[in-house]
Parts: sequence; C-alpha cells; structure tokens
Amino acid sequence: MEAKPVTSTKAGRISIRVIITIIIFLAAVGVFAFIANEMVMENENNLDKVVFSKLASITNPSMTKWMVAITFFGSSYFLMPAYILLMGFFFFYKKERSITMDIAAFSIVSTILLFTLKDIFHRHRPLDPIVKNVNGFSFPSGHSFSSFTFFVSSNLAT
Repeated sequence: MEAKPVTSTKAGRISIRVIITIIIFLAAVGVFAFIANEMVMENENNLDKVVFSKLASITNPSMTKWMVAITFFGSSYFLMPAYILLMGFFFFYKKERSITMDIAAFSIVSTILLFTLKDIFHRHRPLDPIVKNVNGFSFPSGHSFSSFTFFVSSNLAT
C-alpha cells in the first residue's frame, strides 16, 4: 500500500489569507505615510484648497446640514452605543466571549491610536471651515478612522 501524502488545505488558505492581509496592511500604511508626509509633514494645504473650490458650487446650508447628519454615524455619540450593542450581541446572543473581548480591545486600542496620531501630527483644521466650532486636530479624521475601525471590529467574527 502506498501512503498518501498529507496535504493541509486549511493551512494553505490561512497562509494565503495572512499574506494577502499583510500586503493590504502594508499598502494601507504606505498610503497613510504618503498622505501624512504630503498633508502634515510638508505642511501642504493644496488639497484642502482644491477640495473646497470643487465643492463650492454645492456648498449651501441645507447640504451642510445633510453632511452633518451623515457624519453623526462616525461620531462617538453613535459609535459608543453601537460598540456596546455589538459586544452585547456577541456576549449574550452568540455566547462568544472571546470575540466580545476582541471587539472591546480593538475599540479601546483604536481610540488610543487615533488620539495618539492626532497628538503626533497636530494638523490644524482649515482656516475657513464649512462647519464652525469644531474642535481638535483634523488629521487623521476621527470620523473616518472610527467608522473604519468599527466596520473592521464588527467583522471580526467572520
């Protein structure tokens, strides 16, 4: 009798998945480094000027109200309860305590990372902002960063 070679298809998928994840992560870090260098380290405001000039034709009070409403979903007023509901779902309904702890850790670490990066870069908001009385540094965007990390943490179980 010939012995069949043992093949591990699961190990192959994991290694390919890990490689793809590392490539995507490194690409994201590269894009972030490029943006950080151009926008913050070089103290460039050209992108701000271009974006503001392109959006000038559609900037009006009703559009601003609409955009402020949309950004609510990236704010801590929405995301904190959403994280609590997500953790409750995995803890009580799915009985996945480890995933619950992963989501909690992910949310805490990502918040610390966000404010650490903001403190490192100190990029001030535009001189003539569309929305007045917004505090804090503008880079990285807290709404974008927090929305992205919530999306990632909500997909930890898959």
